[in-house]
Amino acid sequence: MTGPAPDVAPDYACSCGAELRACAHWAAVGRAMQRRGHAFDPLRWDVRFDLGRRPWSRFLLSRSLRSNRLDEARDRLVAALPGPGARLRELRARNAALAASLLEVSGRPVLADASKHPVRARFLSRLPEVELRVLHLVRDAPGLVSSRMANQGFSLDSSIRFWNRGAAQAERLVAALPGGRTLRVRYEDLCRDPHAELGRIAGWAGVAPFPAEVRWREGDHHIVGNRMRLADAREIRLDERWRERLAPAQVDEVLRRTGSWRTRLGYT
Repeated sequence: MTGPAPDVAPDYACSCGAELRACAHWAAVGRAMQRRGHAFDPLRWDVRFDLGRRPWSRFLLSRSLRSNRLDEARDRLVAALPGPGARLRELRARNAALAASLLEVSGRPVLADASKHPVRARFLSRLPEVELRVLHLVRDAPGLVSSRMANQGFSLDSSIRFWNRGAAQAERLVAALPGGRTLRVRYEDLCRDPHAELGRIAGWAGVAPFPAEVRWREGDHHIVGNRMRLADAREIRLDERWRERLAPAQVDEVLRRTGSWRTRLGYT
């Protein structure tokens, strides 16, 4: 699960319906964090591996340099610097403590973190306390491009570049992790046959298979992140609105500029 943004509103709701600061689950997580030596505010988790206060410094200190070898060398250098190195050690300790606290409070053996940034996975993979497994959920380029344009106002060009960049980052992450620690799931396959894909995910993660019909609304849940967690949706449906949103010329441009990665991801 992801943490709320630093500037989240005080009335931000847990998926159980209670405000985060009034939710008994998150209060218990705070107490577990306190026992591990960390203060915890459910409205500001402070676990993001963003070193530096400005975009350029965050890029230099923690963002990917588009090469696993360069990333590893830079990370070793940053770890030796007085200020950024201390902050990195603090973040590593906070992330390990939060994972342990969430598992303790939930009583579950596996924690699902819905973060989508490869930088976070890179740092988490180096925590000896965490047996990291990375689930790469990928959506075909036309659907992702259309969604970013319609919902977030990005241009066609920037959305295409975003999709290509994400594919390349995921590939580098897969190469950096031990075999068997990554699993790729295509959004379209998940929507068309949820039971089969969820069963494949469960087997890979080492947990019990999901029932034939997943009634996720009927259980106790304390998820933060995507607004869909508060909706009453009960079905997984394939969203293909890109077919109406994108003009034929735009679809052609998307397919032309993403063709190499689409082939590698099994879309052509």
